[in-house]
Amino acid sequence: MHSYGLEYSRGLDGHNVLTTIMHEHHLDLQGALYWLSGYAAKTITKFISDSKALPSWGVDVDKAVKIYIDRIARCVRGYDAWSYETDRYYGRNGLKIRQTRKITLQAKSDGYLTRKQFEVSIA
Repeated sequence: MHSYGLEYSRGLDGHNVLTTIMHEHHLDLQGALYWLSGYAAKTITKFISDSKALPSWGVDVDKAVKIYIDRIARCVRGYDAWSYETDRYYGRNGLKIRQTRKITLQAKSDGYLTRKQFEVSIA
């Protein structure tokens, strides 16, 4: 989701998960974002539910598993926060976008690597 705008502006959105969702489910970009949001909510709910339903392997192993599961959750949350806090995806607008949840796609440009350059590089 975070990289879509950047990839779109460079003409490299063909390999983004949102493009795949749009094609597979016959959705526009907003519909794909709604679909992804619902999928993410279900996945997070299942992760939390499954982590609470783990069997016990003894005090020491249970403690280590709890730490491991917590770190997985923090990693996912951290990547999301980083995507807004860095300039990589949204420039200096990341924190505003995190608050408003409104993104304006940039016009297609000759960013770092265009689709044509990418196709030549893999040929």
